[in-house]
Amino acid sequence: NMKKFVSKLKRTKNPPQVIGVSTVTFENVGLLVEETAKAVYALPTPKPLEYEKFVYERPDPTEYEIVRDDDGAYVIIGGFVDELVRNVVLSDVQSFAYFQKIMKQKGIIKHLRKLGAKDGSTIRIADFDFEFIDD
Repeated sequence: NMKKFVSKLKRTKNPPQVIGVSTVTFENVGLLVEETAKAVYALPTPKPLEYEKFVYERPDPTEYEIVRDDDGAYVIIGGFVDELVRNVVLSDVQSFAYFQKIMKQKGIIKHLRKLGAKDGSTIRIADFDFEFIDD
């Protein structure tokens, strides 16, 4: 099969070097390694990649902002909310109670009232919508 393969390759333009190896007897494995190493060392030295350095700016974990969405929802965004949502399981009652406590302590509830949020207003944090209940 190898002789047929080499014969077909010889009919092509610029036929590559073919080294027949045996995985049973390891015939020509050393030659293959040597020729491969020669080919690798003959490659031109790669130029260093040119790139624009990017510095990831971490959001301030103490800051937040409240904006109104097109549907009227109050959307709370910012580093503080991102950190809080990552550390709270909103589907767990106790964790959600902690979340509400922190929102109150941070002054976000007061800020929502100041912006006009009333009972029944939609509050959106990350992918979660809540109904504002003023107590």
